[in-house]
Amino acid sequence: MDQELPRLIRFQAVSDLRGGLVAIEGNSEIPFEIKRVFYIYDLKKSHSRGHHAHKQLEEVLIVTSGSATIKYRHLRKQDEVVLDAPNLGLYIPPYTWVEIIANEKNSVCLILCSDKYDEGDYIRNFSKFEIFLREKQEA
Repeated sequence: MDQELPRLIRFQAVSDLRGGLVAIEGNSEIPFEIKRVFYIYDLKKSHSRGHHAHKQLEEVLIVTSGSATIKYRHLRKQDEVVLDAPNLGLYIPPYTWVEIIANEKNSVCLILCSDKYDEGDYIRNFSKFEIFLREKQEA
């Protein structure tokens, strides 16, 4: 079982009078080749998204506008992180249950993925997630 833990990634930001720029490269700052990108927008304050884990998919979450609290559980570790800067990302390895809670109205969360969409990779029930983890740890 993958033992890598979720971790923050700080991307280099370049700013001048015109504004800021953050460049992100797969297999560099992102620990995988980026095969899918999507974003969640118009997030309502205090509402949450996510509520699932993946068996194989790796992700990096970046709140490009606004702020969100990311709650996660990976193996026996539970934590939460506030993403409130566009040069800050959270790496999510497989077997990590994630919940995204908007701290500001109209926040935008960009998600970079290691593979294309596959419904079979999702674990959408927390009780099943706990059983799945237990079985993987015993294997």
